[in-house]
Amino acid sequence: MFAYEVIAMTHSGFDRPYFGPLWFLGWLVSVFSLSSPGTAHAECSVSISGGTPVMNVGEKATFTATVTGEGTPVTYEWVVSGEIIKDYSETTKFPWSVTPMAPEDFQGPSLTFYWKPDPGQIHPSNVGPVERTVLVNVVAGTDACQAQAYITVERNNSDINRQAEDIYLSNHPEPLQGVLRGRALNEHKLWHSSNGFSTPGYGDLFFDFHREYIARLNSWRAEFGYPPVVTWDTGTPIPQGPEINHLNRKSSYLLTPKPTWFTIAGGTGVRSSNGKSCDTGGGQNDLFDFLSRAHLGCAASSPYHGNIHSRVGGDMLNVSLSPVDPLFWRWHAFLDVVSQEWLAGPPAPQASAPARSLLARLLDALIPTASSQNSRPARETRAPQVIYQTPFRLFRYLTELPASVSVTFSEPVTGVKAGDLKVNGSPATQVSGSGAGPYTFTGYRSPNGPNVQLRIAAGQIQDLSGNRFAGAAWQYRLVNRGQDEDRDGIKDDEEADIYLTDPTDPDTDHDGLPDSFEIAHGCLEPLMNQAHPHEMNDNHMPGDNDADDDGMSDAEELTAGTDPCKR
Repeated sequence: MFAYEVIAMTHSGFDRPYFGPLWFLGWLVSVFSLSSPGTAHAECSVSISGGTPVMNVGEKATFTATVTGEGTPVTYEWVVSGEIIKDYSETTKFPWSVTPMAPEDFQGPSLTFYWKPDPGQIHPSNVGPVERTVLVNVVAGTDACQAQAYITVERNNSDINRQAEDIYLSNHPEPLQGVLRGRALNEHKLWHSSNGFSTPGYGDLFFDFHREYIARLNSWRAEFGYPPVVTWDTGTPIPQGPEINHLNRKSSYLLTPKPTWFTIAGGTGVRSSNGKSCDTGGGQNDLFDFLSRAHLGCAASSPYHGNIHSRVGGDMLNVSLSPVDPLFWRWHAFLDVVSQEWLAGPPAPQASAPARSLLARLLDALIPTASSQNSRPARETRAPQVIYQTPFRLFRYLTELPASVSVTFSEPVTGVKAGDLKVNGSPATQVSGSGAGPYTFTGYRSPNGPNVQLRIAAGQIQDLSGNRFAGAAWQYRLVNRGQDEDRDGIKDDEEADIYLTDPTDPDTDHDGLPDSFEIAHGCLEPLMNQAHPHEMNDNHMPGDNDADDDGMSDAEELTAGTDPCKR
């Protein structure tokens, strides 16, 4: 914590003048008190603590004013130079959102916000560090005082530990686990802990989750002046530079070109089955040999996806930490192209046309429009799919179903009607949206039980080429606020909304340690079995059942009532 310049003002004036409404009120009170002989006055003094002298764009800042002097009541007015926001939501559960500052946020003893960039710090520009001012005006009884803090705010371009992903992943730490990374990292652990290769729909969700996960980071980057994530082709060397360098990697990387069966052109080889339960068989030569995106996602996930994580090594090999490596995001952005190309689909063969003379074909070659009436454009053949919904289906436990749910398709569609979506059989009565969406549905009855199924029927929904949507369904389970169904010491709503653990299972990761014990100790992982961890191909790795290496296993420390994080 740092203390900053204090400017005490008692009746006679102040340095670095600021004429805010509270200061003017204090000045009037001061003038009145000077004209009243015999009145005792307590001297007002204020100091600011919090933050650090140098902070990063997108970093959370909290400043607190400490007032000395006997005057009451005490009122505050904060002023910050440049743009700031109160908060943002990066969860894939719902679309990206930003909470702006409200007037009352500036009127308490503390002020919390996120630094927005100076206009000169927004990509493609970065003018470097910019001095920003945090000022507080205080009226205490009949006196007024002021303090200022000067903070250098930068979009760092040299320290590999202060780049976009570092700031993004450290924000929003989970309660009682402030020493760990924030919610965004926890969401990646949720994906791995709740979805194995045998999970129905694994391959589709593999693509959909990572697509949305990258989208949230890109929304954050845009909000705070950074460029979007660029793709990294695994057949090329790892890029170099402060924004992507990372200490915890292998010393060398084996170039791994994308297998030809994940390309449109294909190649001379064919894919062998990966042996996972979601793989319905090998033999594919090109991208469109995969008959479903679920099969494609299963095949892409292992071994190609897993091998890249392994060959980069370090944090990329660790399921709990892989997003810490900036390469994670660039690699998954590259892999998402496989999904997008498959969704675009192969063109249908051109419609047959009458045989044409040699002269007509020569004219086509010389003047392509001369006989255009005899040719017909290729038609896209892939049926539209639902690729995102809110609440996102990764989050199976909810405290309540919102009054509106939304659906996003893989491509623009037409024919969406309100009644196409049903919640436990109750149709929506209103829908808004266009193109690929999102289409927002409202007016369905609230579910009256814990199990909730959402279904969107095929109806008349089709893409612009006339390919019909096949329908989709997903489900949630509602939990009650304040209750503890699994009796693990954590309320069901906290498990669903904060910790992302299973409210129906007292030991989400099945490592013998209750969720409450692991949540209370930051060195443990309630979503990951540390005694039996696995890497990206689902192969087991050496475990660790003694987090503090003191000779007592974590389970023994649980029994003894000792701290597994301290020797």
